Amino acid sequence: MQEIEARAEETVRRACGFAAFGIFSMMIGLSFDPAMATQAGAILSSLMVAVLFLKAWEAPHRPYRRTELWTILDERHRPPPGLAQRILMRTLQETYLRYARAVGVLAGGLWVLSLILSLAL
Repeated sequence: MQEIEARAEETVRRACGFAAFGIFSMMIGLSFDPAMATQAGAILSSLMVAVLFLKAWEAPHRPYRRTELWTILDERHRPPPGLAQRILMRTLQETYLRYARAVGVLAGGLWVLSLILSLAL
């Protein structure tokens, strides 16, 4: 079970890292206007939260064999087919929700910072 959780963490972290890189790049591109940069970061981070919640919502209904988690799991750590759908998809769902909460906190912080900067500038 620890191996499944570690691989789920790895797949979701990788996807979030790519999204965060894109968001950060957009914010750097808009750095000439800090209020606009933080507002863009807040909007895109909020969109990322929505996508993570959507992925968590659809996870139990997605075929486990068509996930990155299944493909990177070593053969010896794969659960039997009768349990794989429930175990793998529940683990992915929990991981998506954990990352959605973390990104939500970040998005909230960016919204507050955006408001402060737009009032101050």
